[in-house]
Amino acid sequence: RAVYVPVATVSQNQLLHIAQELTSGDEWSVTHSSAADLKAKGDAKIAQGVFDAEVARYFNKYAIFGEGFRPLFQKPDTELLRVKTISENDLRELVKSVL
Repeated sequence: RAVYVPVATVSQNQLLHIAQELTSGDEWSVTHSSAADLKAKGDAKIAQGVFDAEVARYFNKYAIFGEGFRPLFQKPDTELLRVKTISENDLRELVKSVL
């Protein structure tokens, strides 16, 4: 059988929170979008005859984050294979290294 071994399972909001903490004092302008809003934007563009990368991004995000869609891998095999996952501190250091 195929196995799924993620080194980390991290949300966009987790990364955002860490980055904001590491860059204290900087102004952040964050725009949250729902998957339904992204799909509506994509539908509107297609209705106008636009079929570009932006439209593809809208639908890709909808397919990943949309209501009713589920993760491809629901049960990782890290425990079964005794694979160490990244710690919160390691994640913080990784984000720090790219800021």
